[in-house]
Amino acid sequence: MGAAAIPTPQSGIAALVKSEHLSKVYGEPPLQTAVVNDVSVEIRPNQLTLLMGPSGSGKTTLLMMMAGLVAVSSGRIELFGNDITGENIAKAPSIRRHELGFIFQHYNLFPALTALENVAEVLRLKGFAGKSAYAQAKQSLKAVGLGHRLDHRPSKLSGGEQQRVAIARALAGNPSLIIGDEPTAALDTRTGQTITALLKQVVGPQRGVLLVTHDPRLEPHADRILRIEDGRIIADEDKHA
Repeated sequence: MGAAAIPTPQSGIAALVKSEHLSKVYGEPPLQTAVVNDVSVEIRPNQLTLLMGPSGSGKTTLLMMMAGLVAVSSGRIELFGNDITGENIAKAPSIRRHELGFIFQHYNLFPALTALENVAEVLRLKGFAGKSAYAQAKQSLKAVGLGHRLDHRPSKLSGGEQQRVAIARALAGNPSLIIGDEPTAALDTRTGQTITALLKQVVGPQRGVLLVTHDPRLEPHADRILRIEDGRIIADEDKHA
């Protein structure tokens, strides 16, 4: 049985995520710090987009605001055409559950669950029935090279293996947008290349991938690179423009 989801983006949609004059400020005057400063950018389907910049440049904060996980100080965000700023941020959890797949930097796995159960549980939250959830979870774990580690809990997995469980969880259920925060940081070069190639395959007319990364090994796989410094987008390199 498939998941009951909110309407997916229509074919040819211009943007999966759209931000307009987006800013995030911490602190009170005169000690305010603008972590993200007046960013207007679209994340499009059919592209693997990298958001790259030095530590402290605001890239993770921007990523979290685009997903509706961090409230904005000013500006506007549309997620699949839905305004999620201000009081509308209440719409974000339902949209995330059905349409987004997350790859967290620190894995965020359930320690008491096996690799298979960690992925299946997310599918169950998306509305998949038990058998279907486990079948798709197994398929997703095999895709990242963990078909032999299905019954292992996180404590019995290496850091790289835990990251691959996190990636399998993000891919499960075919979300419209995969968002990743340093998804290859814990992976060796060969595994990182394999995972990046897998993420590249996800991209399609109604689907996209947005990754925050320091890893230059990902650049050849990207369709587009956004470079951020001091909270501002300083370059937008679209290889197909």
